[in-house]
Amino acid sequence: MVFIIASMAAFSYLITPAYGDINDKRAEVRSRQSLKDDYEKSLDQIKQLKDKYQSVIESKNNISYILPPSHNTAEVVNQISNLAAVNRLTLDSLSVQRESVRGASNSRVSNGVATLRFNVNITGSYENFRTYLNNLETNINLMDVSDLKIGVESAAGGGNSFSYTFTIDTYYQVD
Repeated sequence: MVFIIASMAAFSYLITPAYGDINDKRAEVRSRQSLKDDYEKSLDQIKQLKDKYQSVIESKNNISYILPPSHNTAEVVNQISNLAAVNRLTLDSLSVQRESVRGASNSRVSNGVATLRFNVNITGSYENFRTYLNNLETNINLMDVSDLKIGVESAAGGGNSFSYTFTIDTYYQVD
């Protein structure tokens, strides 16, 4: 019996406080694990937001290629003349007309987009002109061709050569 009393005394004085310390440590570990899980969830959300932000930046950059943030007349003139040269067409004349940015009722400005108009006159074969129009259509910059007039040119050597007069509207963003 003395052994049982001694065992209970040892249990009361030695094991019970240690058991309480163990339970406190377990609670602290659970708390820190929960905090770690919350941090990991927050980190995942931050990564997702960063990916979405990168996607928005990429979309904005792509839109800037199609719809530049400002008018760049030299670049568009270069594209029009290079496409004509690549398609073996002769660029006879090219004039630029910048549309007014005052108001949507007096100009071709709406929703922050303005127009840059080019009046183009080129000569060459019909097949080359068709390819030229296709290249304008698939160009990275947004371009609309309108007011097309076709005339017959007198070509040396009896070849079929035509004169093409048309308007190209390109667009850019207005602040």
